[in-house]
Amino acid sequence: MVRPGIELTGKERHELDFALPRGMTVSGRVVDASGPPVAEARVLAWPHHNDGGEPFEAFTDGTGRFELIGLRQGPHRLRVLAADHLPMDLAQVQAGESQLTVTLEQRLQVLARVSAPGTQAPRQYALGVRRWFPEHGGQIGAVQGVPDQFVRTEDLVNGASAVRGLTPGTYVLQVEAQGWARSLSDPFTLAA
Repeated sequence: MVRPGIELTGKERHELDFALPRGMTVSGRVVDASGPPVAEARVLAWPHHNDGGEPFEAFTDGTGRFELIGLRQGPHRLRVLAADHLPMDLAQVQAGESQLTVTLEQRLQVLARVSAPGTQAPRQYALGVRRWFPEHGGQIGAVQGVPDQFVRTEDLVNGASAVRGLTPGTYVLQVEAQGWARSLSDPFTLAA
């Protein structure tokens, strides 16, 4: 423990004694809502009295198990992130917890069918998803982690292309094809 108000100078030798508290752990398992374990999920922890420091971090193994080590006693805030899953936040996890199970919901997806009334639809096009902000006059913005995709008609499944990795919110699809006007779909809302 450091005592406040101590000033050290370079003129004399100083010794500081402090006791290290024993590190604690939080361990458990991350699973998909349909039951299987989620491998390679990132588990982050911050003490409730967070002073802006770096989070503690662990990754799940092939069975979904993780262990955060070196935590101080007391409550921690956890955030679990995994590909194709919605993030999960837990507000009050006590250091020492060893049987924690975190269940993640799959990220959402939308199926897109592109048509051109009165003529054949483009054989290839760029398909992107954008956030729709109706409260800002219908402005659109990029969706982090969901890149635009290049679509060819021979790659479609039942005439549609899937856009995956979405979180709940309001979106539009954007299509760009050579010889066609860049177009936006009508806004749509995805709910968890």
